[in-house]
Amino acid sequence: MNKKLLTGALAAMAFLLPSTAAGQTADFNIIPRPQQVNVSNDAPFTLNAKTVISLGTNNQDMKRNANMLASYIEQTTGIRPAVGKSKNGAAIVLTIDKTIANAEGYKLDADAKQIRIAGASAAGVFYGIQTLRKSLPLVNGKASKVSIPAVHIADAPRFAYRGTHLDVSRHFVTADSVRQFIDMLALHNINRFHWHLTDDQGWRIEIKKYPLLTQIGSKRAQTVIGHNSGKYDGKPYSGSTPRNRFATSSSMPQTAILPSFLRLTCPATCRLLSPLTRTWAAPAVLTRCGRSGACLTTCSAPATTRPLHSLTMC
Repeated sequence: MNKKLLTGALAAMAFLLPSTAAGQTADFNIIPRPQQVNVSNDAPFTLNAKTVISLGTNNQDMKRNANMLASYIEQTTGIRPAVGKSKNGAAIVLTIDKTIANAEGYKLDADAKQIRIAGASAAGVFYGIQTLRKSLPLVNGKASKVSIPAVHIADAPRFAYRGTHLDVSRHFVTADSVRQFIDMLALHNINRFHWHLTDDQGWRIEIKKYPLLTQIGSKRAQTVIGHNSGKYDGKPYSGSTPRNRFATSSSMPQTAILPSFLRLTCPATCRLLSPLTRTWAAPAVLTRCGRSGACLTTCSAPATTRPLHSLTMC
């Protein structure tokens, strides 16, 4: 075989092999790239079974952050750090630093002894965690240790509102897929999730008081082909999320410190936006009803910490 061809084939195979064969070193060349990344030649931090995640600021939001980080590390490497106090000083320390100006800003510093993630708020710490998460090598959960280069990272978002819209009215999406989608948003530093649950193409959320909304409203006889073509596929279509599954899905943004806005459209112009978060407040959102007469009054959805079952519709 041609020597150059063989060399190229071996190089390609090495590239495709899991990190267990190619090395277990974190890489901070990630997306989105932090504003400042300074990697040094100093001794790296070694992530292993003895690593502990400790809290410099101890509250419920930070505890959730710590537990999420432990889960992220386990999913990627197979190593599950304990959450608590470190006995030998080798730890990932999560803390609040009020000197950071941007509410979602953070700093990540790693040396041989510690990884320190400091945020202006729990949200800032969360985005620092996502940066560490993305840097970890993909080793199929089989790493015994991972080397984290000595690094200083300082980052803050350029835009305060970074949102993504998911329309499950026209095309139904299961609760499990929604949870996975929200996790992908968090991974990419998206901080608003707009969940379009209803429209004239289908009502997707179970309302106990109005069972016909899903029994009838979640179904349609057929779907238009293309855009306003007047042609239909002739295939019945349906789908809705039971109340208990919906509540589980909408708890994900709270865990991920990702505010969720629900869009409930009374066919087809009255919209209700409600923040579902315990940790962030959102400004009041005023919506107006269209000429269809579906809604008789103007609806408003101020910032709220109420659970889903207590929200009312216009």
